[in-house]
Formats: sequence, structure tokens, C-alpha cells
Amino acid sequence: MIHHTLINRFIPLLKKVITEFWDDGNNVTDMGSIINEFHKNRLCDLIADVKSKVVIGNPNASEDKHLPPTVVLNPEKDISLMQEEIFGPILPLITY
Repeated sequence: MIHHTLINRFIPLLKKVITEFWDDGNNVTDMGSIINEFHKNRLCDLIADVKSKVVIGNPNASEDKHLPPTVVLNPEKDISLMQEEIFGPILPLITY
């Protein structure tokens, strides 16, 4: 968890680091792809509940199935993203 007063400094730094490993949304050799279409669709569907809270990545992944590394800020605790094991490039950030 990150203190809410630090989040505005942390997110740009995190975005810079993610961008260094991701080129125009395409996988680079250091990043693996999702193991199969079923799991990719499952991960994209997890983002459907949090579109407005995606601060890095593609908030429309549930529609277009394009899944770059994604950061979600303060998702509700009772949604699927927070109840299931993610096993993919989605990072929920919770502030306090």
C-alpha cells in the first residue's frame, strides 16, 4: 500500500519503468505473453469492472483484448480483480 500523498509522484515513476520494458504496447523479448486465449480473455475481463481506475495501461482491454502492463488505482475490494488470483500484467495499487 502507498500513502495517498505519495501516489502522484509514484505513478509517473512507475509508468516510466513500465515504458522502458514495453515498446508501443508490443511484447519485448524480456516479457512473456499470456499462456493462452482463455487466460488473456479472463485477465481482460477483470479490467472491465475498473475501467475508470486504470492509471497505466488500456482501460478498454475488456473490449479490444489488448493487454499491456496495467495499473489500477484503488479498486473496490469486492470486485473480481481483488478476489481472484491475477497471474498477469495487472497491478492493483491501494492507497491509505
